[in-house]
Amino acid sequence: MKRRFALITVNDKTGLREFASGLRSLGYEFVASKMCAKLLRKWGINVVEAAKVTGYPPIMGRQGIKLIHPKIFGGILADPSKKRHREDLKKYHIKPFDIVACNFYPFEKIISVKGHRYEKAITNIDIGGPAMVRCAAKNYKNVAVVVHPSDYGKVLGELRANGKVSLKTKEELALKAFRRTEEYDRVILKYLSAKFM
Repeated sequence: MKRRFALITVNDKTGLREFASGLRSLGYEFVASKMCAKLLRKWGINVVEAAKVTGYPPIMGRQGIKLIHPKIFGGILADPSKKRHREDLKKYHIKPFDIVACNFYPFEKIISVKGHRYEKAITNIDIGGPAMVRCAAKNYKNVAVVVHPSDYGKVLGELRANGKVSLKTKEELALKAFRRTEEYDRVILKYLSAKFM
């Protein structure tokens, strides 16, 4: 039986317990960011922390780079139908992800607070999250990328009914992912333009 892997790195934990528990019941294995891994373990779900996969702990003040690594991004971008990809997966011991659940640092929420600190806003510009989401959306034929907790139920429903997420749903999820990164960048651009210009 093919091993199936999910990457979990979410700031908004809404619905995560039910989603992860559902995936576990379907045989998925998990790689997660430190805080998500801590939660999954609390809920009795086995998980490998991303730092164990990459060999690097969070560095540079944990500013969104803990998951920027070939063993993570290679797993997101892998197309198992391609011989070169299969060879690289084997050679570099990379797990190909079937699902990427990711949402971003709460930049919009931070800047909506009157009197917020500029330094806090800058710290909450997510780097790794948008990069992972774009990578997964680019590889939508092989990866279901979930950026909104409201889509957890649909993904689980299709997996339970058909054993896979349909291509149509993957396409819809990819569009939502690209739309989310565009919205996120637009807010950051507007905020910094007001600050710098």
